[in-house]
Amino acid sequence: MQLDSCQARPGKRFTAGRTPGVLAGLVAAALALGCGSADLPAVCTAKGYYQGANIDLVDPSPGTAIPWQVEVTARGETVIVEMTGDSWEQAPRCGAGAANRDLGCGRSGARIEVAVTPRYGDQPAQVRVANVGALGGPDELTLRVSHGAASATRTLRPRYTTTEPNGPGCGDAINSKDTVELAPSAP
Repeated sequence: MQLDSCQARPGKRFTAGRTPGVLAGLVAAALALGCGSADLPAVCTAKGYYQGANIDLVDPSPGTAIPWQVEVTARGETVIVEMTGDSWEQAPRCGAGAANRDLGCGRSGARIEVAVTPRYGDQPAQVRVANVGALGGPDELTLRVSHGAASATRTLRPRYTTTEPNGPGCGDAINSKDTVELAPSAP
């Protein structure tokens, strides 16, 4: 089989930082042959990203090692994640049924997956809700959060955007960003 000297193989991707010699060689060869940039394979970075709804939790009493309880209802099911520890430095411990995930705790249901990560430096704690078996997150979700004397209940309709964080042709990320402020619970 003979390839056109200016045609890259369809679907061939190179991850920046992992194959710099190969990539540099391809660029040099393409330029020497007078090929345009459209003929080069996609260059993909290795950034991590999350699919689904991302919700920052603003807590009036950060720094306490009291348990978090996060309950999410979406797509006809409820998933509960419990976590003790308020920051990464405190090495959070996950409650029954939850597993350590992404330096926090997570749990999967049949249709949604919920992950809770603690505060890190000046970054707030975060809840991520993703669809199981499909990109993105639910169209609507109800979030109930309690952390000691603070709590919040909100129904959210996330506005999702689609991006290609690792470069054109390297996969889509479908996510949203919301913020929920916890308030002291009434006595």
